[in-house]
Parts: sequence; structure tokens; C-alpha cells
Amino acid sequence: MSLSGAWIAEYGWSACTDRDVDLLEVQMGRRPHGVLAVALRCRYGSPQVIVNDPAPTTDAGVRRPFPTLFWLSCAHLVSAVSALESEGWVAKMRRRLLEDEQLARAMEDAHREYAALRLAMCDPQAVEQMKRKAPQQYRVLAESGVAGIVAADGVKCLHTHLADYLGRRGRTGDHATSAVNPIGRMTAQLLLERGVDLKGSVACQGCPHEDVCRALRVQRRALTVIDIGSNSLRLLKGVWSAGEGEERLSEWVAQDRRRATTRLGARGADGEALGEEAVARSIDVLDSFSGSFSPQDPAPVAVATAAVRRSARGGEFLLRVWETTRISAPILSEEDEARLSFLGAVKGLASLKRDNVCVVIDVGGGSTEVAFGWGSGVATERISLPIGAVVAADEYLSTDPPRGVELRRLQEALDAMIPVQLGGDPEDGRPRRVIAVGGTATTAVAIHQQMVDYDPERVHAAVLETEALATMTAALAQMPFADRRRVTGLEPERADVIVAGLLILHTLLVRLAASSVIVSESDILQGLLWENFGPTGLIDEDGV
Repeated sequence: MSLSGAWIAEYGWSACTDRDVDLLEVQMGRRPHGVLAVALRCRYGSPQVIVNDPAPTTDAGVRRPFPTLFWLSCAHLVSAVSALESEGWVAKMRRRLLEDEQLARAMEDAHREYAALRLAMCDPQAVEQMKRKAPQQYRVLAESGVAGIVAADGVKCLHTHLADYLGRRGRTGDHATSAVNPIGRMTAQLLLERGVDLKGSVACQGCPHEDVCRALRVQRRALTVIDIGSNSLRLLKGVWSAGEGEERLSEWVAQDRRRATTRLGARGADGEALGEEAVARSIDVLDSFSGSFSPQDPAPVAVATAAVRRSARGGEFLLRVWETTRISAPILSEEDEARLSFLGAVKGLASLKRDNVCVVIDVGGGSTEVAFGWGSGVATERISLPIGAVVAADEYLSTDPPRGVELRRLQEALDAMIPVQLGGDPEDGRPRRVIAVGGTATTAVAIHQQMVDYDPERVHAAVLETEALATMTAALAQMPFADRRRVTGLEPERADVIVAGLLILHTLLVRLAASSVIVSESDILQGLLWENFGPTGLIDEDGV
């Protein structure tokens, strides 16, 4: 059986090519049969969800019903869902269906529409023949739900529920439905909460991603990364320069940079982060970001950091992002956030050598990451502090301008939080290159250089003296908010959190005994680019 182009177009699927069949054999460990289309692909172009023939022909020439219309083939997602099942989530989902009447009705609708779609896709003549000669098999085809489930409260396999949720995502035509698979939907949310990217992973063992990434670099295809931070949302889009070898990110050509302050980490009306207004702003911004993506280019790599990571509403927010914008933005762990910031920072500084000892400080809105390692990009030690510019300003600096007692309380909190021997000293006595990334550090350079118009090239690799940073912090702390907003080089949107951010950065520099800091425009966004689209096998664990 072949699938008409109308079905493929209506659901946003794509035709299954010979290359897809070869990849599916690698993914599934056997040569697939009866694949009608690819319902979803990873950002590297490999099949993630396939559409099966509902009534394939056996070797004996007889058609038999195949209840599973959508099959999850992606090794990355299969492994992640298997981990959920090993933790007992099949039984947990089943209990939810029994306890929640609304959820159960939604699942009944999903089962019914799944069966209707499967039947509609069958060859009508084969269906009539089966109905006459094998009525029991016909009932399986026409009446069973996801994965052949008959009972409305049955949950057999989370893989098939997720495949259904992802596979029927593009309904637009006459067969459009509104019955989203709720079990698949909850599975997707659990994966995003656990840091699993719904659009695949470069670490997936099922597909030749390095070959794909090499082609993307040579073809100069547009690549996009997004950081959903506690203070702002940022997008970076561009291409690698042509050439092979260990390119530095100075050879990355940016085509589009966007940033919007949405304050996800600020306390909402209920006193918690991820307030509805901040969430709505963020969804609108991400939706505008998605308008710049080309179908011919890989899906963006996006991550969510501290504010989403700590909020009980984080998973719900990420699911809204996925369903509204089709941006998969899994939660990034503290360790990975520090590692990627380190990678982006050191790869973006051409002056560094592989054996340089480096420290990278990233003062974010909701947390601060400090990573130690080598100029090759390997971080050997990581520390995450549960405080960033937005959180510190919210919790400690409530008056305008901040009172001395508030600044002292924040300083005391930082002193208690930061280890006395921060990272220790290099055993061989080599000097450390201390690097700072993020909005606090880049804003400090802009203020220091009195930039009327922000210039990334002037900011990148600029050196700030620790003493000058202390003077700047003290001066800004004495200014009323209205005056601070008019300071040259300081974005008005950052005026309420800059003092807190600078105090965090200065405290870390003092604890590191650093007389100065190199400020880098290259940060977690470039780390995401390097890890997901850059050359692999070039970073050794020893760092040299």
C-alpha cells in the first residue's frame, strides 16, 4: 500500500525514502516493512515517528490488521520513554485515567479518532474483504485504539502513546481532529522536564549525525539556538564558515540575533516564578522567533534554565511552548548549563590555547554558574549557585535606591553561598584565565566604555579590572532607579537588576583573587551550537 500525497500534506508528514529505510533498520535492528510515511523527523533529518500500513499484506498474500499506526523509531526517544516505563509510569498513567473522569473522556476520544484515522487510511476494497471474510480482524482494525487497546482506561505502552501524540500533530484538512492523546501529551511533558529534547539529540546512537552536521557546515545551512533564561529569551542564528578542522567560533557567521526581556524568573502575582504575564510574554516572543525558521533548515536547539528548572509549573510551560511554537526546549540541568557556558566561552576566544587553565562565570537571572577547565573546552569542575541577578534583586533589594543594610544582607548571603577556596589554584602554578559571560558582564563593559549603541565586537574579549567593577557597582547602587535607567550603556530593562548582578560577579572575582576578567560575547548559545552542530571528537577529557 502507498500513501497519497494528500494524506502526507494534510498531517505534515513526509515520504519515506530509501535512506529512511536504511536508517530505520539501524534504529530498529531489523528491516522495516509497510512504512507509509515519516510522521516526524529529528532536527538531523532522521525518522522519529513513522506511519505504518494499517493492514499490511503477509507473505501469504493475506491482509492482516496492524493496530499500531504510529511507531516511535528514534533511539533517543525510545530510551527516554523506556526509562519512564521502568519507573512505573504506565501504572501511574492508568491510575490517573481511573481517577480523573475528564482525562478518561479525552483518552476515549483519542482512541476513537485513532481508530477512525487508521480505518480511513486503509484500502477500501481490502477493508470490505476483511469485513466479510474476517469480521474479528475487522473489529480490531475499526474499533481498537492506540496500540490495539480496547478498554478506555488501558495503557499498554507509553512509546505508542507518545508516537500518536507526535504523529498527529499537523491536522489541518478534512480529517482534522481535536482529540490530542492525553497520555502521550503527559509523556512529552515528563520528557521535557527531564531534559529530553523532543527533536532528537546529537548523542543519539541510532543515526549518523556527525555526517549530517559536517554537511550542514559545508553547505552553510542556517542553524538556530535559543536560550530561555530567567531574565530574557535569546536567539542566535547563522552559519559555520566553510572548511574543516577545529574551527573556532570566531569563524561562525551570525545572521540574526534577538533578545527580549520577559522576566520568567521574577515573582508573579502569586509570589512564584513563571507568572502568567511572564509566560504569555515568553510564548509571544518564542512564537515570533519561530516565524524566522525555514523548513529547509534544522529545527532550533533550545534550552530552558533556572526559572523553568525550579518552578513546579516548568513542565506545563514547556509543553505550551512545544504546542504553540513547535520549539522543543527541555530543561537544562545546572551541570549542563555550566558546562555549555564554559564550552561556548572558551571556544569563542581565539587567544586561548588548549592547555590554558580557565574559569568561566555566568551570572544569569535565576542562578550563577561557575566552571573550571581547559582552553580545549573541557570543564573539569562545575559549581552552581542558586542565585542570579533577578532572584537577588527580588529577594534582597526592595528599596530605591537599595539601602546599605540590604546590600550587606545580599553580600552576606553571597559570602555564605560561595566556597572559600573556589576551585583552588592550578597545581602547576599556571595562571588562570577568568572569563565572564552573560548580560551582567557584557552590560558592565558597555557602561565602562559608555556605549550609546551596544557593539558586540567591542564587548567581546574586553578586559574589566575588578577594582573598576567595584567602583561601578557602588556608584549604581547609590542611584535611584529612574537615574539608573538613563546611564549610558545600561539597557533600561536591566536597570532594576544590574546592581545585584554586578555584586554577584564582583564577589566571585574577589573570591577567585582575580584582578581582572575577560568578558565574552560567546556563551551558552555558542556552546549549544558547538555541541549540536560543530565538529565532534576534537575535545579530549584531559583537556590538552
